[in-house]
Amino acid sequence: MRIFPASNWNIHPDCEALEKNTKDHYEDFNAKDCIIEKYPFYLSIENSQEPDYSSEKLWDPFKLGVVPIVWGAPNTRSYLPHPKSAIFIEDYPNVEDLANHLKYLVENKTAYLEYHQWRTMTNWSDGFEKKAYMSMYNMECNICKEVARLRVIEERLEL
Repeated sequence: MRIFPASNWNIHPDCEALEKNTKDHYEDFNAKDCIIEKYPFYLSIENSQEPDYSSEKLWDPFKLGVVPIVWGAPNTRSYLPHPKSAIFIEDYPNVEDLANHLKYLVENKTAYLEYHQWRTMTNWSDGFEKKAYMSMYNMECNICKEVARLRVIEERLEL
């Protein structure tokens, strides 16, 4: 049984080669990133709509120069780099209106680039700084540091 008979899974052979040549498990995402950065938008649908929850689905597009189309935490806007750095599904009454806006942006470079103006900023909100530090840079290291810190606190409480 073929699930997607019309899909061309070899559309980006340059990206597929990145995954095949990877020796390090952590670099397996190179192929995914290679594909994402080829598109103007990325559908960033989170697994949860819990406050403060965000994952690579939100942060990878920022890192890769792509505009995220977001469905996620209700307070996501509070930790974006700029109010016009992402597109929120909830801002559109229906899928057709969202699709029309995306088409408009693809056809109008100036309008599309407004979603990237934040990249030239030097000061961001505290919310973005904190989330970016945990989500885009050194996430694994920061998690380990936090676990170690909590273990020290636990040991002190047990004494």
